[in-house]
Amino acid sequence: MTLAFYVNMGRFSYGASPSALASLRCTGLLSSSLLHQLQQTRRTSLLSYEEVSAGSPTSEHPTARPSRTLFVLHGLLGCGRNWRTWARKLVEAAAASNPPEGGPWRALLLDLRCHGASTRRSGLHPPNNMLSAAEDVASLIRHVVGSETPGAVFGHSMGGKVALALLQQAAAARAAATGPAVAAVAQIQPPSPSPPTGQQHLRRRVATESVSSAAAMRTTGSAAGAAVEWCTPPRQLWVLDSQPGLVAAEQDAGTGISRVLNVVHSVPLPIPSRAWLLRHLRDRGLSDALANWLASNLVHVPAPAAAHYQHSASMSSGHSGPSLHSHNHETLHHPYQHHCEDQQQQHRRHGTRIHDGLRPQQQQKGAGSSGLHGGGGSDIGSGSGGPFAWSFDIQCAGAMYMSYRTSEYWQVLEKPPHGTAVHLVQGARSDRWPEAMQRRLNQAAAAAAATGAPPLGSEGGSFDHHVLERAGHWLHVDNPEGLLRLVLPHLAGL
Repeated sequence: MTLAFYVNMGRFSYGASPSALASLRCTGLLSSSLLHQLQQTRRTSLLSYEEVSAGSPTSEHPTARPSRTLFVLHGLLGCGRNWRTWARKLVEAAAASNPPEGGPWRALLLDLRCHGASTRRSGLHPPNNMLSAAEDVASLIRHVVGSETPGAVFGHSMGGKVALALLQQAAAARAAATGPAVAAVAQIQPPSPSPPTGQQHLRRRVATESVSSAAAMRTTGSAAGAAVEWCTPPRQLWVLDSQPGLVAAEQDAGTGISRVLNVVHSVPLPIPSRAWLLRHLRDRGLSDALANWLASNLVHVPAPAAAHYQHSASMSSGHSGPSLHSHNHETLHHPYQHHCEDQQQQHRRHGTRIHDGLRPQQQQKGAGSSGLHGGGGSDIGSGSGGPFAWSFDIQCAGAMYMSYRTSEYWQVLEKPPHGTAVHLVQGARSDRWPEAMQRRLNQAAAAAAATGAPPLGSEGGSFDHHVLERAGHWLHVDNPEGLLRLVLPHLAGL
């Protein structure tokens, strides 16, 4: 089966009703086992994450208090470690510029579902979309800070849209707990102005799914049918060059993301060496920068798993790439576990903690590097031998990207929830902003500026639009110091 099939399946399952799933089963496109999985209450396990911290503990605050706890969400095909270098500089600067009696600061660098170490988490079931990813993040936030208010959530690219979904749903849950239930539904599915003509077909395609999702939320809180305990909305939300609206086909073609996903899917597994992968990707038209970043997202594959990949490829008649079925969590469990055990030895001496869901790991390394497209590489050197596999699940990541394209969260910017300061940082040279989306963003920023900041001590929400000079889409790589200077003053209020 092609990647497009799994991507479309992931899109369909976003908010799909039980009757819709049953109808798909009747067509023969959905197996009985997968239908059962989608219909069951989804029990999530906690995401894996890496923690960086700075500042001295005090008797009152031996660890970072919730308001000094930051959560960082990476982009598509990335992982939390992509942000390690920048996040460490942020918490170090925050600790140096804020009263020490407030205790230390920490940043948790999450691996979202289908990415990094969270790929092997057994409880992160479909559907793989923005809402499910937001539920995962909410569960982790509640585990870390309980019912307290977290200081800030940062989300880059796809992670930015997950952050918007998190804030929208957390605010809706709060409204449902404190007011009429109808207010929560209105918060989840607000009316919005008509989209540009080029996006009307995309809106029609997802309209039915959105209505189904809203109806499910009113009674269950989850498109998958599970009751969700949403976290308290964060004090600040930082959306880092992430598109809040729908991404039309022409915009997707302009960025080439779908083409990259298909190229990645075409790579036979196991990958014999990093040098082989770079040649393969360049031969298929990817730039040196993108090929090098993709090659940083590899994990070592032990011999038994490598043999399984080779067998799967030989069984895929007429298909030059790997069988998508070889990318299941059970198969990848051993390669990832092997990689993490290697990392524990390397990172033990550098004061960064890695958490595999509920199980805290050993002290880990903090010497992050700056890949041109991800902001951080793997621990695999250019001379390392294979075999390797991807550190992400490509078919699940494809479903998440389709959800990114077909989800919109304009109301979070246009009517920010009470108690949260929303910041959107746009790269001055970013290619992710078509004219219509840019116009609506400017209108939201102008309206927020005309309204002014909420009165001191009030619970009103706010929205600020920032443009980071000398930066494209990869803000923390293109202009890391500029991004630090932009964010740091706002953390003083936490």
